[in-house]
Amino acid sequence: MGMKKSHRKPALIPLSRPNATVMPQAIAWTAYRWRDQISGTDLLEVRFPAAGGGEGSALFPISVVDARQRLIAGLRDNGALLPMDQQSRDAIIGGILAAIPDEPGLQAGRSGWHDNVFLYAEDPINGAANKIRLRDDIALKVSELGVTGGTLSRWQAKVARPAAKSTYVSFAIAAALAAPISGFAELDEGAVFNFHSKSSTGKTTALLAALSVAGKAKKLPDWNASGRALHERSAAHSDLPMVLDDLERFRADEGGRVRSLSNRLHTITGGRSSSLSTVVRDSLPELEWFAWVLSSGPLSLREEFERERLEPSLGDERRWIDIKVPPEESGGIWDRVTPGETPRQLAERSEAVKSACRSNYGIPMKRWLRHLTANYTTISGEVRAHVDQYVALACPRASGPERSIARKFGAVYAAGQIAVQIGLLPWTPAFVLDVCRDLRASNALTASRRDVAVSQARSALKAAVIDRQRVPVLGSGQPSFLSDDSFDGFRQVRNGVEVLFLRWETIDRVCGAASEKILRDLRDAGALRGGQGGKKTLQVRLMLNGQESKLRFLAFDPHLFAAALSPQAPGVQ
Repeated sequence: MGMKKSHRKPALIPLSRPNATVMPQAIAWTAYRWRDQISGTDLLEVRFPAAGGGEGSALFPISVVDARQRLIAGLRDNGALLPMDQQSRDAIIGGILAAIPDEPGLQAGRSGWHDNVFLYAEDPINGAANKIRLRDDIALKVSELGVTGGTLSRWQAKVARPAAKSTYVSFAIAAALAAPISGFAELDEGAVFNFHSKSSTGKTTALLAALSVAGKAKKLPDWNASGRALHERSAAHSDLPMVLDDLERFRADEGGRVRSLSNRLHTITGGRSSSLSTVVRDSLPELEWFAWVLSSGPLSLREEFERERLEPSLGDERRWIDIKVPPEESGGIWDRVTPGETPRQLAERSEAVKSACRSNYGIPMKRWLRHLTANYTTISGEVRAHVDQYVALACPRASGPERSIARKFGAVYAAGQIAVQIGLLPWTPAFVLDVCRDLRASNALTASRRDVAVSQARSALKAAVIDRQRVPVLGSGQPSFLSDDSFDGFRQVRNGVEVLFLRWETIDRVCGAASEKILRDLRDAGALRGGQGGKKTLQVRLMLNGQESKLRFLAFDPHLFAAALSPQAPGVQ
């Protein structure tokens, strides 16, 4: 058997650039063979001297090897400098075809880990550039990453060290470093860390500091994108920090803002794009990723839901981790400075960090990825040990969704600890623990306030249904009321079974944003009876001011209803 060709092999005929006095070296015609990770098809990439100078490239289906004229036309369409005489042209095309490798490299559909190689934008860390590349359509979404500026020492002195005066900026930096190791932390899904406050408090400074770890952007990306565009950005930032500023600009699909936000949240953190019809699948293939997002906005997720009088699910809150930034009058992000600094001094701190981020960027992530790939066989166990240590130190009794959230903070803690250990971050291990523990405690306090609000709503609803003026006990026969606004519901025995009928408006008025949560609890407890045709409500004929009317009610078993609203009810938290 003959020796297999390497993946990359120059064609037989190199061609000099037109302006040889400017760049006298030859630019070779080079052939690559790639196998697309998404479609599984093989492609031919040809890199060539461009007619306008420099190097160009073009991708073709591998079938082009049997159609020379199609290959020649495609090269010309893409600006290749092909000779005019047929003999020279045939020699180049023949050299390209002879140089096509037998074994394809990987054309990846996402950034991040591919075995022990980390694809960082178009830079394969710990791998050869002729063995792996990023799809062009995905690479366009990651242009801000992989570029570098300044030096590591200046970034440490001008960004990381000043960040130690802010729990929030420090956390954002450590969270950016956590993205490549989050997959080793045994998490069920990705995460969105959302810095929120209603005033100008420095949220953008925190996001810029996070982005400076991995690259540079003239303008922070925001939430104003279609679902498909966010899927492509997520694939481009797989295992990398994805910054999305300004949640106010979120573009809702049909069905309302918060339901769209919840759907988008689950898709992004779930790591897979929606399945599309076969008609568009070739142009819009299914994508996969692992998402680690840093976001900002004026409202928390719960506040977004409350604006529409809805309640986020535990699944929403496990994926979307809110970090409340102190108000401007309390110093905003600069919570660790000497008391008494003026608003002007605080603003100058923010401007100094933002200015430093614009000239020092990208180098920390490259140094970090080189460390991770060099220690690939041991880094997974090291990360898990740090995550377990954090949970044991910061929240040993956390369970369920709170434990899931705690492990995500633990991934940030692990990144901070390892980065301090290798000299990448100029902090101390104790400082990293304080930062992660303080912000996790703040998030847990938010969850505690949520539980208090739900508990208060349960008590209010329980009190409302025992008000015999608004929820009377009726005898047999058709219910009759003076007017539509004179009652909230009624109890009545039907077919030998007592039923509690409540109007949806009553539950919404009494329970507010907790209405959906309480209805889920009642349904799970078996207290909510189904309506006709699988509907949640039941249509009832009744008399209003002497006129027969039809109104819809939620129908409950009154005994299970009372038990489900009890603080001691099993499964109710």
